[in-house]
Amino acid sequence: MPNLKQVCKPCPNMDSELKPRKIINRLPDIDMWMVCEDGCLEEAKVQLAEALKRHHISPSDIRPVRSIMEVEQIIETLGKGEMPEQFLPVDVHIMEYSKMKELIRAVPKALQQAKAEGKIPYLPISPVSYRKVWEYDEAYNFIYDFLSAFTPFNFERDLEQVVSDTRTTIARSYTASELYTFLVAAATPANRRRFRTTPELGEKFFQKVSAWKRQKNKQTVIKTSEEEAHGYR
Repeated sequence: MPNLKQVCKPCPNMDSELKPRKIINRLPDIDMWMVCEDGCLEEAKVQLAEALKRHHISPSDIRPVRSIMEVEQIIETLGKGEMPEQFLPVDVHIMEYSKMKELIRAVPKALQQAKAEGKIPYLPISPVSYRKVWEYDEAYNFIYDFLSAFTPFNFERDLEQVVSDTRTTIARSYTASELYTFLVAAATPANRRRFRTTPELGEKFFQKVSAWKRQKNKQTVIKTSEEEAHGYR
């Protein structure tokens, strides 16, 4: 599927209120970041693309009409209490291990700086993403993803410990309301509306922060000195 933001917007026949891309954006999907070993990014791109193809999993914008039909079938099947055979579209990204680790460890410093300066907390993340081909997206705010939906799966022990320690550090450094304010400030307008119109999302967030605060650290590995934070603002 072409980049409709570039193809449609310059066209003189295009109504500025009509945004075809938004149809695809409204489809439910699963965002997945694969963390690969440093120096193995190119190899990981090939292997992951082959695995997705082998299991008939694709981003929503490769075959948009098929994606719309399959999502409809998935919804109908789940409504019957059955497990669907189709997969939701995926939004797949790859990052090297050291870059992901640095981002996670930089979260406390970014929040500390945002509070001190009265600014929106911001950590840029720009992974390589799978569309029709692998390409780099424009940088977006990792703070929102980390606070809202970041869910480690099958992380190796050291990286999972960094996630755990970071969560505990910020949960004990700020109130749940302060963290919720950071979350909403870092969100895109669409995600901000989603939290405003769906109170259950806020309730789940406060429950999650409480769990972070209660968890016991085996080892403290978070550093928030100026030297550690340099380069990750």
